[in-house]
Amino acid sequence: MSVGDAEIAIADLTARVADRAKGLRLPAFAAETEAARTALDKVIALVSERSKALAAEAG
Repeated sequence: MSVGDAEIAIADLTARVADRAKGLRLPAFAAETEAARTALDKVIALVSERSKALAAEAG
């Protein structure tokens, strides 16, 4: 695999991870609690930020 191909693959992977993170949902029993919602929001933000950072490093 060439460096260019690897960079394209990394960019694709990070974009997919960030996109999937937006779709994370809590199970019905946990969605009712504020703590669970806060934790989910933090996980989504963290995954999105890290994916963007990886994409920037690869690009």
